[in-house]
Amino acid sequence: MTTEVWDKLEAEYKPKVIALAREVRKAMRDEKWRCSAISDWTDEDLNVSFVYYPRGTSPQKPDGSVDISFWLMDAETWDGTENGTSFSVDICGYGGEIIGGLCPYNYTNKCWVDPTDADAVREHWEEFYNGASDAQGIMAVISQFLERKAA
Repeated sequence: MTTEVWDKLEAEYKPKVIALAREVRKAMRDEKWRCSAISDWTDEDLNVSFVYYPRGTSPQKPDGSVDISFWLMDAETWDGTENGTSFSVDICGYGGEIIGGLCPYNYTNKCWVDPTDADAVREHWEEFYNGASDAQGIMAVISQFLERKAA
């Protein structure tokens, strides 16, 4: 995707991705879950993340921690498809173990939308937001993972 297209997309959706991460983090903290500050970084894509630290873990002893990452993605980075964008949330355990996540229409021909089609991107965002903003669902997935690890 060209820089011009990406910059426009990022200008509109970066604040939304950050707000979503803040919303989920706040809901988790309201339930007394220990979460790190939000980290906002980009490489080819936009990634906003924070880490959940269960009792007994910390940044100095992260084994057992869980990373929750929200993405605005450029299709070319992920699978070589030109001129596509999508959104994703990844929930990964320490060491990269996949716990859960959401990427609308992943592995289908509807995964990527034309980044210059504002209506298509907005519809994709709304669908993603409706699933990814479910902090209770995210906490349930993490809790199940931690129970399995403890067993």
